[in-house]
Amino acid sequence: MDAERARAPELMFMDSHCAPRAGWLSKLLAELDQPNAGIVAPQISSLECPSARTFGTRLREKNLGVEWLPRGGDQPYPVPLVGGECIVMRKEF
Repeated sequence: MDAERARAPELMFMDSHCAPRAGWLSKLLAELDQPNAGIVAPQISSLECPSARTFGTRLREKNLGVEWLPRGGDQPYPVPLVGGECIVMRKEF
């Protein structure tokens, strides 16, 4: 089904290899309710190496090399890019 045909006001994409923690979706939806939010994403880490975490990404070179960003605080904050592993967005966005 394409996004235009979705009936819910929010769209969620998650890779099949993701293992979210309990309560993850309600936290993301609460952040999506903020006036300036269009897309929200959780912290992403690796099941094989839990210490490898990203709190957003940014492009580091012109050939689209991506740099994982470190944690920027305890509260949600804007980042340049989010990974496609797990995102929640407003359908209108």
